[in-house]
Amino acid sequence: MSFLANLISGVFNEIKKVWKELSPEIQAATLQASGIIAIVNANVNAVPTVIWDLIQTQYPNITQAAVTAALVKANNTVNAANALEESATFEQALQTIQSYLNGLSGNSWITVTKTVVALLADIFAPGETVIQKIELCLEWVYQELVKPNVPIA
Repeated sequence: MSFLANLISGVFNEIKKVWKELSPEIQAATLQASGIIAIVNANVNAVPTVIWDLIQTQYPNITQAAVTAALVKANNTVNAANALEESATFEQALQTIQSYLNGLSGNSWITVTKTVVALLADIFAPGETVIQKIELCLEWVYQELVKPNVPIA
């Protein structure tokens, strides 16, 4: 194994330790946030009803209203030029955030996607969170727990 591969493996192992120290509620919020955005990104051409079905299958305990509110808040943070009303529908919120993310590429897309996931994790988590710990875990959660299980229409 190369030096870089060993380094990355070591970092991921340390992040996994941090992950295990998080409360079950914070772990669930982080998984949901990362998973929902992974579903959105993996199914950019799917209609909102299909994406909602995928989200609901993967996360049956989350409501469409909660996802909609989180998407609106995340969109309004990263995409203020196309801010949504709090009363936006799931379809409106999803299509607006999809359109914004689709317009990005490379490092801009990576940075904004991580920001959206962090925002959703913070929204879904009960009470206050230590967002720095969540951010440390995001890449590990995505690579190890979400990416292998992302449903594609």
